Amino acid sequence: AQNFTIAVTDVNESGIGPISDTDAAADTVLENSANGTTVGLTAFADDPDGTDTVSYSLDDNAGGRFAIHATTGVVTVNGALDHETATSHSVTIRATSSDGSFSTQNFTIAVTDLNDNAPVLVHNDLILMEGETVTLANGNLQSVDPDGTPVVLTYTVGGVTGGRFERAASPGVGITLFTQPEVDLGQIVFVHDGGELAPTYAVTVSDGVFLVGPQAATISFTNVNDAPHAANVSFEVGTSTLLGSLLSWVEDADGDPLAFLLLTAPTAGTLQLAPDGSFSYAPANTMAGVCSFAYQVSDGQATSNVAVVSITVLLDGVLPPPGDGHIRSDRDSSSSDDSSEAPPPNSPLDVDGGMLVPEAVPHGPAKTSTSTDTTDRPSDPGLTSDANAEPEFQQPLAVLARGDAESGVMRPQPSATVDADNSTAVQDEARVGDGAAGETGVFVHLGQSGALWRELDEFHQTVESGTDVSAIAIGSVGTIASGLTVGYVLWVLRSGLVLSSILASLPAWTMFDPLVVVSASGRMDEEQDEESLEDLVENQAAWAAERQRENRITEPLP
Repeated sequence: AQNFTIAVTDVNESGIGPISDTDAAADTVLENSANGTTVGLTAFADDPDGTDTVSYSLDDNAGGRFAIHATTGVVTVNGALDHETATSHSVTIRATSSDGSFSTQNFTIAVTDLNDNAPVLVHNDLILMEGETVTLANGNLQSVDPDGTPVVLTYTVGGVTGGRFERAASPGVGITLFTQPEVDLGQIVFVHDGGELAPTYAVTVSDGVFLVGPQAATISFTNVNDAPHAANVSFEVGTSTLLGSLLSWVEDADGDPLAFLLLTAPTAGTLQLAPDGSFSYAPANTMAGVCSFAYQVSDGQATSNVAVVSITVLLDGVLPPPGDGHIRSDRDSSSSDDSSEAPPPNSPLDVDGGMLVPEAVPHGPAKTSTSTDTTDRPSDPGLTSDANAEPEFQQPLAVLARGDAESGVMRPQPSATVDADNSTAVQDEARVGDGAAGETGVFVHLGQSGALWRELDEFHQTVESGTDVSAIAIGSVGTIASGLTVGYVLWVLRSGLVLSSILASLPAWTMFDPLVVVSASGRMDEEQDEESLEDLVENQAAWAAERQRENRITEPLP
């Protein structure tokens, strides 16, 4: 037997079948992918003829962006892909059989976006007036992201001057970080600080990957006129004419020319106030104390607040308080009033018994009395005066009113006050304070010595009648050669009276009850007693005891 093989010759019975994608992955690729990167597309076509082979090619390769393997049918990247240019591309695959048959198929390849582009700051400008609050809009601040996929753009502001950014829902709270959507919705405002200068700031925008900036904003700024401000100021002057200027005590942020306006003239003396702020003030011949006038300043568009100028006219020879200047302003914040501090050594204040009392200041040269009355009779230790006596010294007296009986501190402070019950202007030469709980005003009337004695007599009657004494004005006293040679200070408390007297012949201040002196004055008128004031001081204990016995007899039972 013999075996034989018979060959069956293939005949082209059928053509190639359709093309399909055998890759299960999506037909997509990231933008900017390198050449050769697969895109999730593998072509396959079948020819039933047994001897036929199939090859692949691209009829449309999307402008050279893609390629296909001729045998495997795998499609790969072959050129630049940019999502922002095209989000997808179409390719046409051809499958060709060796028998000459072929088929074609179109496929779409998606290009996936990447954050590969920095944001672009389109608008960064602001238009506002001085002191204005502006709500930001896209016309003021806007950025775009060239990447196709939307992202939240975030702003950071820095170098902010002349104002601040705020969220409209949270006024008063400054912010430096916010988003483009907040700007789009009108939720961000810029608040100018009201100054004269335009604000400045710089913006940096971020898309989460790229930063752009900082970029300075373009700002259009318009100033508005600000009213000038005038400060209160105090001057000290003797009896001569005061020449001064108020220009240093006013401010105008705009630097406009200013005109000074007199609102209220002083009650005493002669004032001339020029439009440029210079002024002259001549005190009245008999005046000593405090007067004031009110003024305003105009810049031609707005008027300032009302300010007050206080002028203290000092008696000749009366020095200002130690360490104090001749001009004060409410803008001077460097001075402080600490009543707990003691005066420096060698200051014109002496301490005795915890109370500070001013030294006597001579008003003029000593004079010896030429009156026969003062030669024939001794110095009156009471509270009446010989009208013919020649004054030797003059000393300012301070009568202090206080609501308790505790010791205070008498500290010079230049300020003015007026007794509501007395139309006479008074000079506040001192204040009383406990060092912590505040101060009580001191009324010092710079008057004539004869009036002083009359007021002290009335003072005695007031005390005898039980009338409450809250504030008394006493003036500069002229003493006679054989009486007080330095001066004295009266201390008045609601709970009682203490008279402190300085005698040239005594080594220190001596405190004694003025009611004793008043009583003694009456006895001298009746008995022509020849006791001197020194004798009164030495015998004050006995007089005080006598006074206490009288009080026990006359005072009603509680």
